[in-house]
Formats: sequence, structure tokens, C-alpha cells
Amino acid sequence: MILTVIYCCVYATVIVPAFVANGLEVDFPSSPTVGLTSDQQFESELGKESEIKQKDDQTRNIPVFPTSAGKTVGPGIFAQDDLEIRQTSDLTNEHKKDGQTRTFQVVSSNVQNVSADGLEIRQTLDLTNGQKKNGQPRTSQDGSSNVQKVSARKISQFRLATGQQLGQNSAQQDGLPSQWLSKIFSDAMWTFVPHSKSKSKCNLQARLYQQHLSNNTHWAIRMLDASLIVPSGIIAGAGQQFGHPDQCIHTRVPLPDFRTKYCLPSAQFSPYKGLYPDFYNKRTRDWPPYDMEKNIWDFIRPRDQLIRFTRHSFSWGLCIPESCSAEDIQTSLNDTLSRAFAKHQIHIQVNLTELQCYSVSEEKVRQMPLAGYLWTCVWYALIVLSFLGTVVHYQLKNEDNQHEEKRNSQNHTKEMEPSKLKQELDSENCKLPVGSFLLPFSFHRNAHNLVSKDNQNNVDILDGLKGMAIVCTLMFHRVVIGFSYAKNLEYVEWILRSIDFAWITASMNILDTFFFISGFLLAKTFIQNLNKHKTPNFFSLIVNRLFRIYPMYLMIIGFTIWVQPYIGEGPLWKSYADTEAQVCRKYWWQNLLFISTLYTEGNDICIPSSWYLSTDFQLYLISLALIFIVTKCPTWRKHILIFAFVVAHLVPSIVIYLEEEPSMWILSVKGLRANARARYLRNVYCPFYMRMGPYIYGVCAAYLTDYLVKRNFKFSTLQKTTICLITFGSTIGMFYAVAFLFLVPERIFQATIWEHVVFVIPYRLVYCSTLAIGILIEHCGGYGAVSDFFCHPIWVTLGRMSYHMYLWNFLIISWDYFLAQSLTHYNLYVFMLRTIGDIGMVSLISFFTHNLLEPPVTEFRKKFLPK
Repeated sequence: MILTVIYCCVYATVIVPAFVANGLEVDFPSSPTVGLTSDQQFESELGKESEIKQKDDQTRNIPVFPTSAGKTVGPGIFAQDDLEIRQTSDLTNEHKKDGQTRTFQVVSSNVQNVSADGLEIRQTLDLTNGQKKNGQPRTSQDGSSNVQKVSARKISQFRLATGQQLGQNSAQQDGLPSQWLSKIFSDAMWTFVPHSKSKSKCNLQARLYQQHLSNNTHWAIRMLDASLIVPSGIIAGAGQQFGHPDQCIHTRVPLPDFRTKYCLPSAQFSPYKGLYPDFYNKRTRDWPPYDMEKNIWDFIRPRDQLIRFTRHSFSWGLCIPESCSAEDIQTSLNDTLSRAFAKHQIHIQVNLTELQCYSVSEEKVRQMPLAGYLWTCVWYALIVLSFLGTVVHYQLKNEDNQHEEKRNSQNHTKEMEPSKLKQELDSENCKLPVGSFLLPFSFHRNAHNLVSKDNQNNVDILDGLKGMAIVCTLMFHRVVIGFSYAKNLEYVEWILRSIDFAWITASMNILDTFFFISGFLLAKTFIQNLNKHKTPNFFSLIVNRLFRIYPMYLMIIGFTIWVQPYIGEGPLWKSYADTEAQVCRKYWWQNLLFISTLYTEGNDICIPSSWYLSTDFQLYLISLALIFIVTKCPTWRKHILIFAFVVAHLVPSIVIYLEEEPSMWILSVKGLRANARARYLRNVYCPFYMRMGPYIYGVCAAYLTDYLVKRNFKFSTLQKTTICLITFGSTIGMFYAVAFLFLVPERIFQATIWEHVVFVIPYRLVYCSTLAIGILIEHCGGYGAVSDFFCHPIWVTLGRMSYHMYLWNFLIISWDYFLAQSLTHYNLYVFMLRTIGDIGMVSLISFFTHNLLEPPVTEFRKKFLPK
């Protein structure tokens, strides 16, 4: 102990002055009682003392520091000068008396603004003085604070024992703010009260809220508790933090005309250029893992969106009086937060619109328009007709049984085939006016036809392929919507660049299945008519296709405009539903004319997933023209089809070269959120000329199948096995080739445009070849057990409902996110669980809408439209 005292005295009286005289900095040894050094000038300036009352009602004096401006600095006393010191000292003294330990605290806080060469110091000192005596802790009896005296003019020359320069905060040396975003934000939001420049009611209710908040009134605390005060997880990508919306809007305020409203403002923040200049440099292309020792602004700064979604923005839930408009809240937040963040050299800009706010009273005012009720009445009418049709169907079925028994008793049907007997009985039943009208609406009859097998013309294999494709489509749409708004975006960004998940990220061409089958069925219909010496009516084909598409398509568009905005609520619901409705009100005609994909810039698209219908119909017309030419020039059929096949696969390469875009959709969080409105999808992914290859391939496959079937060609078991292994293995290999060549971090920006130009041809060709060979073998011998799997009633039923499922799925998956009041933390288990739920819900809704709508429309087309 004596040696320690001697060492400190020598150090303070000899070594330190020598270093200071030479302009050198001094690192002081750490000690429980020594924090800073002192000089005689500052010690002589020590003036009057303040008193602090202890827990035993005794008082003690603490020093008050004079400044160069002649002001004193102490607890509760603030001085302005060129040096700012914010210091909090927690001094805990323990005094033992009569065998009892008595504790008191002396808190010296907010020692601010002491002049010293324009520098700013923010520090917290926790000084605990204690002495050991007989093994028991005790404090100094004089109650001195042991705060060492420091020269205000020389303070910038010294360092704390931790090695930090006292005259300049270490955080500021490194370009960091002295406090992180969460602390600055929470300090400002704890005392935030909205104000309005034009609405006195808003100002009055804001003052009432503030007053009751200070009194801990139940309703005011509920409003505060429903708001998000401390954001967290922003670095991990949790950019939307809702608080508790239901608690906010259902808070009952016992004051006249005072109601609550929930808003979800968004903010973007960035450091001042002088604080961290590299933040504003050109977007970097460095990949994780990132250096954890670097400045946090280095991680947050914008990067290429293919690497990582932005981290310098977030949204948060806020509960406010309903009388304050979104503009009032935005102005108030910008005023409050800008001042708070400016002290730490951070820009922040808050944005808020009425679409991001909602309340109980507003939801009551938002009434569905008359058109929405008419839309609902149409479905109610179909349900009633379905019930009546089912009753008629059972009645006619009983009569059929009686007729059949009667004819059997007369030995009238011994030589009649069952199918002909059923056809005869149905024709007799349909002679009744009521039966002919209501029978197509029978739900039982329609459901039975939907799930029954059709062994004619090998159609079941096509329905089975469509069923599997629609399941994969739903899974991919879950990725598009669910992953893009996940709570843990870091996990999502890892998945999008992981080889292990190439079966998701590299399977964007799954919709080629539908294009291929559409082309195959179109050509097959023509071939069958020609084989029967019937001349196809091109006009009737177009009209019939329109009547197959329009009924459900119109119902979905009407639902989006007139019904969807009024069936839900939530922090994001108005932003989603009202925006979709507004877009459809403006561009519905493009959907009905199937030209929405021809407008690549300057407009939005009604129902994002509807791009497929526009592209498919455009390819339908092109294929009709191709088949018409082939029909008129049978001798040139082979050459024309080969030429069309080559052109259809070369055009995408030319477009990719001209647009300088990748050969496939490289997934990113930004692209997933934009989905069909993303630039790549509008320019490259959706246009008909980029999807022409699978459609023309389907047409060619139909002619090749007809050629082999007419010659009664059969594949041997060895041939089928070999071909299947090669094609299936090539398809799987292509998925992983895509991942290795273009999706892994090392290759995304290194791949040249010529690599994409060349690769786009086999990318679609290999997958379509697998489909073509599969259908070809099914028509020329079949796969046996494999055919039974693809033709399973589950896949066949899903395939027959695929049109309805495709129209419904994007809406239903979107509801899962936009109706939620919290983000989902995704992993593989949650993803599969949500996907299975999507398939079940979409299938259930489609099962009812298909059976209610499609059979009556089909019956109408057969009776009234040209064949």
C-alpha cells in the first residue's frame, strides 16, 4: 500500500509534468480511486459547494466547478462554453454503524458545456469509493466524492485509463455517432406529442394526451404502450416494426370526441457526409461475412440490391389522436426526430400518408360500394342455383335408376354399352326445361366430374403435369411474397445465394409447363379435327377461349376493385388493397385486351400474376397463325416448324444481348417485393417473345406425337428408362448449373453478357425437352407406375383447377402478410408449413369457384357459341 502511494506521487509530480511540457499525451494507470489528474490552476478555481441530502437526512457537500465563462457547473447547473462535458457520477458510499450497513448515493449529473478549445466530451463516470477495514467495506468518513480536478484548458491533452482521448470522444474519432439509432430514436419518441399548424383539435387532444400520460392514466399509457418506442433488429433487416395495432385502435378514451388512430410512418436515415464520407461512395459489391471491427456505417451503407436489401430505412407503429392527419404527424415527426438526430450528425426523413393510417371509426365509414354487393350477389345466386341443380340431379338420378331397372326387366339393354346407355338417359333427362337449365349447376355432379379420370386422348397426364406445376408455382409465390417481407432478411438473403436452395431460386421457368401444354393442346385440337376431315374455325376457337378465360378473370378483377379493400384491416392493408384497387380501376382494360405485358414502362399492372394470361393469349394467337400456315402448306410443315422452333429460341438471346440483362431472374429482396412490376420482369421475364420457345415447342411436340402414334410406335422399357434418366438428370443438373454459374456471390457480377446470351437457350430447352419426351412416351407406351403417379387423382384434380388456383393464389398469399400485425421469422420448417397452408386454402377456394362457375359456362359455350 505504501509503495503504491509513493509510486502515484512520483508519477504525478515528476513524470506527468515532463510529458506535458513536451506536448505528449499521458496514459494514467487505472485505479479504483484515481480517474483523472489535476493541476493547481484548476484546484485553485474550485469554488462553492452544493449540498446533497443522504438517506439518513444528513447533508454533505460536493464540489461545484467554475468555468472560463465565470459560470459554475454542478448538479442541476449548466454552463455554455466551447467545451461540452456531459458527465454522470454515481457515487455509492457505505457506512457501517452499530453493526448495520447503511448505503447512500450521490448522483452528480448533466455536467455540461465546459469550455476547452471547442471540443465536446460525453462521458459517464461511475466512481465508487470504498476502503477495506477488517474485511468489511466502508466509505470515507468525510464523504468526499474523490473526483479529481482537471484543467479545462489542458483536458484535451490527456487520456483516460482506457486509452480514450478525453478531449475528443473515441466514437467521433472513428466517425461514429456518440449514440446509436435506437437510443436517439427512443429518447425523442418518449416525449413525442403531435402538433398541427391548422387543426386546433389536434393540438388540444395532443396536450390532453400529454397531460394524462404524465398522470399515468390508463388510456394514455395504453396508447404509449401500443406504439413502438425502441426499434431493434434493423441491422438484421427487420425494417417493419408494428408495435401493437389492435391495442391502439381499440383503446377507449373517456373524453368527448377523442378517438385513437394507428399509423405506420417510415424513415430513412444516413450520416452527415462529414461524419462518414464513404457512406455516399458508389455502391459497393462486397459480400458477407462483413468485418465486425469496422464502423457500423460501413455495414449500413447502400450496396447493390442483388447483394442485400437496404438497411438505412425502417417503419414503426405509432398510436396518436385520430384528429391529427397524416400530414400533421409527418411534420411533427420530422421536426422532433430531425432535431434529435442532427445533434449526432445523422439525417432522418419521415414519410407518412393516409394509406398508412387506420382507425376503428374509419373502418366503419369504409363501406363496400354497390358494385361490391352485386359481385357478392352473383356468387350467392350461383350457390342457390348449385343447390337447386343438386336437388334436380338427385331427382333425375332416381328416375334414371327406375328407367334402367325397367329396361333391364325388358331385356332392352343387354347389347347396349354402359356409356351409350348413360348418354341416352342424360339426353332424355335434359329434355325437361328445368332439368336442362339446372343440371349444369349441380355441385355434386360437377365435383364428381372434376375428380373422375378421363382415359380418353391421354389428357390425364397433361392435367397431372399442370397439377404439379401449380403446386410448384404456389411454392415459388410463397417465396416471392413471404420471404421478401420476412423478419430475418439476413436468412433470406443467404438462401437466395445458397446452392442448397437452388431448387427454389433456379426454378423460375416452372411456368413454362403451362406454356408448353397450351401449345401442345392447341395443336392437338387442330390435328384431331384434321384427322376427322373437319376444317377448324379460327374465329370460333378465339371466341371459345375468351369465354373460358373471361368469367373467372372478370370476377377476380371485380373482387380486387370493389370487394378486397373492405374485407380486412391492419397496418399494411390499406397500402396494399387500396393501391391494387386503384391500379385495376386505371388499367383493367389492358387486362381484358391481354396487352398489359406490352407496356414495359410508365404504368402498373392490375393483379401482378395476370401477366401470364396476357402472354399466354398473345402466344395463342401467334401459334394459331403458325398452325394456319402449316395447315395450308402441308408439304412445308416440317421446315416451317423447324424454322419457328429455332427463331423462338434465338429471340430471347437477342433480347438479352440488347437489354444487357441476365438470362434468368436473379432473385433479390427488392425484386421479390416488386414482383411482376420489377424492371427485369417487365422487360425480359414476362413479354411473349421471351416465352415463345416453350409454346412453339409444345406445338412441335404435338405434331411429332401424332406422327409416332399414327405409326403405332412404341418405346421399349430400356429406351424409356434411359431417356427418362437422361432428361430428368439434365433438368436437375440445369437447376444447379444456374446456381453455380450465376447465383452464387462469386459469379453474379463476374458473368459476362455472352455467357447469359448462350445459356438462355439450354436453360429453357432442357426443361421443355423433358416435358416433350414425357408426353411423347406417355402416348407411345406409357410409363407404367410412373404414369400412375402423374395421373393420380390428386394431381389431375389440381391440374383441372389450375386456372382458378393461379388467379386466387397471389391474392391469398398476399393476405397472409398484409393482414398480419407482425412479421414472420422464416426458416425451412415455417416456409413448408406456410406453403402447405397456401396449397390447402387455394385448393379449397378454387374447388368451390370452379364447380360453381365453370360447368355452367362450359354448357353455355356448347349450346350458344360456334364450334
